[in-house]
Amino acid sequence: MREQTPRRPNQPPRHVLPGNDELPSSLMEELNRQKPLHPSDDFTERVMDQILSKDRELSTSASREWKHKQRRSGLIHLFVATAATYMFINSGLVKLLNSHMLEWSNFIHQVSDRIT
Repeated sequence: MREQTPRRPNQPPRHVLPGNDELPSSLMEELNRQKPLHPSDDFTERVMDQILSKDRELSTSASREWKHKQRRSGLIHLFVATAATYMFINSGLVKLLNSHMLEWSNFIHQVSDRIT
């Protein structure tokens, strides 16, 4: 059943146009004689279904776009990490750290013995 909006007491019926000096009186009479058009009973449901389907399409495309951006971001991070690792190894820093590894492990062992 169609819901009707309440009218104020001094408000004319919706299908009757108020007097307007810009429109000729014959046109006003013709417009006032015409039957007001109402949407079909299932109009609201069809509109809401279309809105929901558009929302689903948008969320699906947004999800695909987000996944694409995440994949691209992950690849960029992978390349940066690979390049940094390559530079780290080639700089000789690994050899330097390995040469002092025994000293570092002894130092860490002494500190942990003092704490416990």
